[in-house]
Amino acid sequence: MKLIPRFIFAALLGGISLSMAVGLLAASSWLISMASTQPPILTLQVAVVSVRFFGLGRGVFRYAERIYGHDAILRAATALQLSIYKALLKREPMSSQAMRQGKLLQQLTADIEVVQDRWIRILIPGISAGIAAWAGIGVIYWLTPNISLVVLAIYLITAALVIFISAGFSKKHSATIFENEAGLADLIADTSRGHLEARIYNYQPALRASLEVAEKRIIWGEKQLISNAGGSNSILLAGMYGSILVSFILAVPKIVAGDLAGINLAVVTLLPLAIFDGLAALVAPLANFGKIDAAQKNIDEVLNSAREVKSPATLEPGTVMIKAVSARGVWQTKNLTHIPVNFTLKAGEVMVLQGESGIGKSSLALAIAGLINYEGSIRLNGVEVSDIKEEDLRTAMTVSLQDDHLFASSILENLKMANPEASEEEIFAALKAVELDELIESLPEKIDTHIGAFGKNFSGGELQRMRLARVFLRKTPLYILDEPFEHLDNELAVRIFQRLQQHTSGATVIIISHEKIAGVENQLLITPAI
Repeated sequence: MKLIPRFIFAALLGGISLSMAVGLLAASSWLISMASTQPPILTLQVAVVSVRFFGLGRGVFRYAERIYGHDAILRAATALQLSIYKALLKREPMSSQAMRQGKLLQQLTADIEVVQDRWIRILIPGISAGIAAWAGIGVIYWLTPNISLVVLAIYLITAALVIFISAGFSKKHSATIFENEAGLADLIADTSRGHLEARIYNYQPALRASLEVAEKRIIWGEKQLISNAGGSNSILLAGMYGSILVSFILAVPKIVAGDLAGINLAVVTLLPLAIFDGLAALVAPLANFGKIDAAQKNIDEVLNSAREVKSPATLEPGTVMIKAVSARGVWQTKNLTHIPVNFTLKAGEVMVLQGESGIGKSSLALAIAGLINYEGSIRLNGVEVSDIKEEDLRTAMTVSLQDDHLFASSILENLKMANPEASEEEIFAALKAVELDELIESLPEKIDTHIGAFGKNFSGGELQRMRLARVFLRKTPLYILDEPFEHLDNELAVRIFQRLQQHTSGATVIIISHEKIAGVENQLLITPAI
């Protein structure tokens, strides 16, 4: 809402620019007509200066409208992107994973670009066109009111038909194209991921056929849009040239009767060219109105799907005590039969949650971290996790989930994700704690080495130690570590765990593991209900 005045001001600048075009056409038409009578040169000076003024002013105001309009739309796009990212952060991880990647990519990129066309290509030009039409018809009204009313009627009828055909008839086609583009993105992603399997099992032709079918659907829809746009342009041209013809026919008797000066015939007749000019810029954007509507629905779906935190409470800084009563994590997209858990973990204590795969250990960890919904009660320092402010949860804990994501970037950038303010000494201390320092020092690019897509340049154990290095870069009162020593041999895991105990000394620690961890007395075994 704060950006609406910026958009209105941009539309006003655009309207002035188009009005300058109206003035330029009126002044130049009068100048040419008057010059044919060979008057004294001083009689033409005002018109000559007006032509220069309107010609230069049109470019200046058009440039100002572009700068101000694009500044406003970039601000709006930035605010929308932030809202989407925040909403995605609040979504349950499984619900985001369940979304098709093509659709998610569309929501993060294409949807935002398409939605902003509503302002930059429809509303701003539409308001500008209305201002210019008002200015042009006003000039005709000043010269001959009757003709101006006829031109106004033709303009309104033409504008209504153009909007109805471009936006109304094309809405369904453009929305279908938008959906097919998302489907094509999914097919491309699936084809790329399954390329090797397709070659081995020889089903590449079937994949190509699916891509061709999806592409043909999009092409067919685009042809329909082009056809509708052609119809809109035909109506626009008919309205414009019709108003020119009608203006000429109505102006001639007035000139004969002496009600209109002959030198103004060209002004009255040619002004519709500028009056209708603003409508031409709306034909193509209005044809994509269905895309804009579909994109807005996609964005609203993401924004409205975020879990709302009711009555946010502040988590007191310092130590953290956890109490769980019949607690288990709940996924929206899966009906999992997780076992309810009861425990009380005092501040500064370490506990291992142990149990077989699929029993709900990781889901409980996600629930404690506030990442998914849960049943029962989970309290941190006596406050329900669902009621705690998100920023307080992030500040109070370090969470290392199983197979935490490593970005296709350098080792340094991946470690900086844990603590952007970490010094070089702190980073190398963390690498030494997980015994990666010597390996990284031996690499040609050292800590700036790229880990590759999905960490392909390193082994599973090395990638796991990078994830653990992130833990050593954070100092918080609560740590939740899900299978922290996976892919590591026993001796290495013991050494790293000893250093981890020193690093987390005084903090509350929950370790999720499928087996016992030596050196931890408090081990809670989650077993299936009998």
